[in-house]
Amino acid sequence: MAQKSGKTEGKIKFEYEGEAYVLEFDRDSIVATEKGLGVSLADIAARKVSALRDVFTGAFIKNHPGTSDDTIEAIWQSLGGKRELTAALSRMYGEGIQSLIGEPEKGKAISWTVE
Repeated sequence: MAQKSGKTEGKIKFEYEGEAYVLEFDRDSIVATEKGLGVSLADIAARKVSALRDVFTGAFIKNHPGTSDDTIEAIWQSLGGKRELTAALSRMYGEGIQSLIGEPEKGKAISWTVE
């Protein structure tokens, strides 16, 4: 479930070539991933390989925005358990989307009308 701060629960942590990485999403990185990489929730749900790889790339935006494409590719190739990894990334990304489009807390919603 998404937290109210706009950050999703769950982080993927690992070390690569002596550097600690923390992959996660927040609202801004979700929007950047969709705009910059063309990721759609439908493509993720369909488990399209390109969408899953783009979500992996997008997970670097929040904490490691300057990471080169070559480094991201090398990390992708080196990580084991890709089925579990992509499942975790898909869940985290979906939670981030829910934080963007979900309903506000009860009693805090602004009423609106169409005229």
